[in-house]
Amino acid sequence: MTISNWPYSALQHAVFANVNVLSQRARHESAEFAGCLSRIGWTGVLCASGVGHSAAAQLFASKGWTEADGNSPPSGPVGLAKSSANLETVDANQFVGEATEAICSGISECCRDASFDYDAEGCLVNTGEALSHLFPTPGGAIEYDAEMAAECVRESYHRASACEYPNVRTAPCNRVMVGTLPLGSPCTHDSECASPDGGEPKCSAGADQVCLAARRGAAGDSCQGTCKDEGFQLICAGGGGVPEDFSWIRCFVDDGLFCGGEDDRVCQPLLSPGDPCDALAADASLSCTQDAYCDLGDAVCDPRVSLGEPCQVAAGNPCEVGGYCSPDRVCAERQFDGATCVGGFEPECLGVGDDATHVCNGGLAAGYVSEQVCAGSVIPRT
Repeated sequence: MTISNWPYSALQHAVFANVNVLSQRARHESAEFAGCLSRIGWTGVLCASGVGHSAAAQLFASKGWTEADGNSPPSGPVGLAKSSANLETVDANQFVGEATEAICSGISECCRDASFDYDAEGCLVNTGEALSHLFPTPGGAIEYDAEMAAECVRESYHRASACEYPNVRTAPCNRVMVGTLPLGSPCTHDSECASPDGGEPKCSAGADQVCLAARRGAAGDSCQGTCKDEGFQLICAGGGGVPEDFSWIRCFVDDGLFCGGEDDRVCQPLLSPGDPCDALAADASLSCTQDAYCDLGDAVCDPRVSLGEPCQVAAGNPCEVGGYCSPDRVCAERQFDGATCVGGFEPECLGVGDDATHVCNGGLAAGYVSEQVCAGSVIPRT
């Protein structure tokens, strides 16, 4: 019997559980195979299947695992609880794979607890694709922190296994790729820019992209845009070109501020219902308090419309938070992943709609774990 013939769950059990014990035994058989077992999860399985068939079969047999173990999930936690805790560094060419496996391994626990079927391959493919876009390949202006990468993998697993979204856009994961370009330097990605004092590195949009220092503005500060932190994503609007000092100031709705004014824009308090608003501004949708919206017709912050009440779609999004103006011109609740939709960036989805399947996608499930996330049909929120 060879390892390549074993069902995935038995292989997963063998690699995930007692990985350190297996690695010690494998060193006596094959140094290369030991290296495979030191890699986490599915990539370790694939590696082992290619270089250590006979050694693997002997080791698995010594642990009492047989093909029958593949017919049902192994008892106890199956994931990175042991191996991730021992990670001290992660090689650059393995980071996305390790982080992907950490997230999916954690999700698998939550899926079982919620009695959802879990598709490991679907999770690995979707999550890996998402993380590949977020973390560019190190080189050139981007340096790589192997210790911070290990901390990111550990933190991602612990959050995912607690059924919380990993949020790889925050520390420690946002410190894995370290940019070296100073302010004002030409750039193509945020990761290329060095971390500025008192701010976050940002590569500006537009034709002439340069490194900026994105900073959180206070009331009265000159500003370039307005942002709203929704925890799993940062929604920003506005712009206004590249400041001379390369300091890009954002006013945050979470602080009760927006970037307002015609010429000299400054951070100012959010507008209340009945206040006039600039309906043509790029960040008009973020200028009113939560209980109001900037009506594109009369340029006034009008009270939001309750779910089930009539609305006018041409007036922006007039519905209460979590709602949208449906084609029937009634405020309806925006949908989590798995709901049917028109497709694209239609407002009926909390995430985005898939043009091909007409299903809401984007990792915005009801709670972190949903039937769709577990089935591998949508991308887990990262």
